[in-house]
Amino acid sequence: MDSHGYNMSVLAQKADLNVTSISRYLQGRVPDLIAVWRIADHFGVSIDWLIGRKEDKFNNLTEEQLSILNKYNLASEKDKGIVNLFLSKYDE
Repeated sequence: MDSHGYNMSVLAQKADLNVTSISRYLQGRVPDLIAVWRIADHFGVSIDWLIGRKEDKFNNLTEEQLSILNKYNLASEKDKGIVNLFLSKYDE
């Protein structure tokens, strides 16, 4: 919700849920499968990521790709620039 600037009312409307349910989920109540599916679908993320089972929110990266992404995220801005420059030769 925070990353999209939503409050409970907005999320409830967009995910076709009610505000009371959203409030309960935020207080620790476990949502039913349909609610999890609607929230994940609305935000375009995997259910595994949404419930904290995986770090890959889109659930489509291999372990090797995830490892490379994590290393890239730790790199300095200068190092990221070098990597981006190298990879730009693959741009279409």
